[in-house]
Amino acid sequence: MKFSKTISFVFIALFFVQSISAKQVKKSSRPTSGPNKKAGRKHALSKKKPAPNIIDQFEQKISTSYDVITECAKHPKIIRVLIDEKKIENNVNFSIKSTNGFVLESPSSSKIAAAFDSKIVELMVKDSKLYLKCKDGKFRHIKKDDLEIYPAKGHLTVNGKSYQGSLNFRINPFSASVLIINKLDLEDYVSSVLRSEIVPSWPLEAHKVQAIATRTYAIYHMKQARQKNPNSLYDLKNSNINQVYEGVHNFQCFKNAAEQTKGLVLTYNGNIALAMFDICCGGIIPANMRQNKKSPPYLKRTQPCTFCSNTVFYRNSLTYRSQDFVELVKSNPNLKRKFEGFGNKLGDIQITDKDAAGVVHKVKLAGRKYVSLTGSELLSSFKNKIKSLAFSVKKHDNKITLICKGYSHFNGLCQWGAKSLVDRGWDYKKVLNFYYPGTTLSRLKS
Repeated sequence: MKFSKTISFVFIALFFVQSISAKQVKKSSRPTSGPNKKAGRKHALSKKKPAPNIIDQFEQKISTSYDVITECAKHPKIIRVLIDEKKIENNVNFSIKSTNGFVLESPSSSKIAAAFDSKIVELMVKDSKLYLKCKDGKFRHIKKDDLEIYPAKGHLTVNGKSYQGSLNFRINPFSASVLIINKLDLEDYVSSVLRSEIVPSWPLEAHKVQAIATRTYAIYHMKQARQKNPNSLYDLKNSNINQVYEGVHNFQCFKNAAEQTKGLVLTYNGNIALAMFDICCGGIIPANMRQNKKSPPYLKRTQPCTFCSNTVFYRNSLTYRSQDFVELVKSNPNLKRKFEGFGNKLGDIQITDKDAAGVVHKVKLAGRKYVSLTGSELLSSFKNKIKSLAFSVKKHDNKITLICKGYSHFNGLCQWGAKSLVDRGWDYKKVLNFYYPGTTLSRLKS
């Protein structure tokens, strides 16, 4: 990258930066009912041997495939996470901080790097171009509108959060936006994600379960992004669209979980599994979900999870006055057109289509006219107050009550269920094998 002569810095050896960035990539590659009480009483009255404990039943069915950890193919060890994207409308400014200075590089231009002896780097986006503030106080254009920033030592801080690895600022002309992409070691990413995706006070074994699911999920999406588009700029987003990632933290428990499971992933037929997870499955059986017909077998678990029933997420309900319910749904900007001429009075509401698992697909509301909504459309009107698509509706007096099962999408790992199983003595291998049946525990090649 050609910086202005007025920038005060010293060029450093190319191999120093390459060992941190591009070559490193090349070398390696977001929340059941319990046992039948009547059945238990029947056994007691007939003086027959009690039915086996449900835990024992599951333990007998757990495969031993996890006893041998296989080795799987090499995969990228540097992950690219989109941490921010801002539309270019007016001028956009960024301040990046580091207590030990910076190393700057322009990946899209020359591979020459520069030491920037300052604690703050200031960038500006103007007229869809990227500018760097130089020591003389003037902003100068960055060739190719692509700048990668490394800390000389320690972390980088932007938008109030600190990150390991590097930060890549670049203009995306196709979306007319500026992207901030954090490139960091996969294991550091796994440790950081745990802070946002699981409770710190939970047992280490539960953290290890989540660490392996998080690592597997990340690598699956890394491969998908790079295979679909070799020129993709990032692998995952930092929100619950993928996994919530908020950078550096100081929780040693999460670092321990990542370290003690380093390189461990779930595979199916030799391929990285899509290790989805949710907060609480509510007893929903994934195999009965209509949307899972084409899902891989490990996401079609046939055994019910009854282990999350001790949480507030297992069953929850919301009650609204009928008039308030109608107003809330009508205020959804995406549904305004459907509700034109509906009126303000709800005559009736019915679920007209749900699958065998209890997931709602269609709901009909009656007012001055009938309006049919998908379960997702109705859910979107309540801003996360309805926790899942497995719900029932009751109209009584002048009120509407929604009763929900679980929290999230029901696929893969149930986090609260896993925690309960760990509390009962299960290790991370048994927990993973229950929630991802048929998978193999594998280790990434070094």
